[in-house]
Parts: sequence; structure tokens; C-alpha cells
Amino acid sequence: MALNEFEGTVMLVSHDRALLRAVCDEFWMVGRGKVEPFDGDLDDYQRYLLEESKRLREEAKAAASKPAPTQVQSLPTTKLAVSVAGVVAAEPAMPVTLKPTASVPVEPQVFRSPEQRKLDAQRRIDLATQTRPFKKSLEQTELRMAQLQKQKADLESKLATPMATQDIVKASKDLGAANAELETLELKWLELSEQIQQIESSVTTA
Repeated sequence: MALNEFEGTVMLVSHDRALLRAVCDEFWMVGRGKVEPFDGDLDDYQRYLLEESKRLREEAKAAASKPAPTQVQSLPTTKLAVSVAGVVAAEPAMPVTLKPTASVPVEPQVFRSPEQRKLDAQRRIDLATQTRPFKKSLEQTELRMAQLQKQKADLESKLATPMATQDIVKASKDLGAANAELETLELKWLELSEQIQQIESSVTTA
């Protein structure tokens, strides 16, 4: 109440989400070497973290599944001319000359040895095995967080309508419990996401 009644400006740094929701008019995000206004509230920030973590996991997954460059075998000495229609003419015993067009890109073929393919397959198996329990727990956490978000929205909507005193007390108590569990799950979600990223990074660079 004192913070809300204060007419000046207060910069507040806190992990108390209930306090932040009650008194803050603007949110600023500190990260990546800069401080900038955040366009949204705490719920928007949570969604931002979810999307950012998902994007990082997808990038790590794409990097892990991308074939590692190995020895490129020499192509037969032929002169290739690729037309727009995709017709290929070949003349033997000439230096390799590739003339791609905009519609038909030509890339050198990369060959992977059986040992490299086996290593890549084992790396994918190791990655799936190590991250499976964390991803399962992450999915369960996200499901419970969605349920709590809906429960919280229903309770807040209910509290905005005229109610008997005992109903207000009960709804407020339920809302407090939902917020407390949601905060705990948000921390758990961040920890699980970091663990998954660490595993994916270690397996990818191994």
C-alpha cells in the first residue's frame, strides 16, 4: 500500500511475483549485456522464457542432427552444364566445371564414412537417453503450469464479482496457493530447461 501510494518513482528488484504484480507499472529486462523495457507483464515474461528456451533447444537439436563435415571424395572429371529445365549434358575427360542456375542449385556431395555414421547415430541415441527423463518432467511441469494459469484466471475473474465474505476468503486463499505453486513450478521449469541445454551442448561437442 505504501509503494502504491508513493508519488515518486521506485525501481524494484524482487523475486516476489505477487509483490511485482501488485505494485509495478513497467517491467525492464536485464540480459545479453543490456537493459531495455519489456513490453508485457509477468505472464508475458514467462511465455517469453518458454519460447526462448524452446528456440534454444530446437537450435541445439538442429546442430546435433546436422552431419559433421567429413572427407569429400573427388567427383569424376566431367564438365557439367545444368540448364534451367534441369537437363544435364556431360563430356568425359574434362576438368570439373559447375554452372548452376538460380533455380537448380548445385552443391558438392558430402560422403560420410561408416564409422562417422555410426558415431552420429550413437550420439543421437545418447542424447535421447540422457534428455528423456528431463523432457518428460518438463512436459508434466508445463501441463501443470497451464492448469494453474487457467485456475488463477478463473479465481481472479471470480474475485472481480460481488461475493460473500467467506467466498472471498476462500477464493483469495486458493489464489495464493495457486500463485505459490506456480512460482515453484516456474523455477523447476527453468532448472529443467537449463539441464536439457547442458546435456545437449555436452553431447553435441563430445
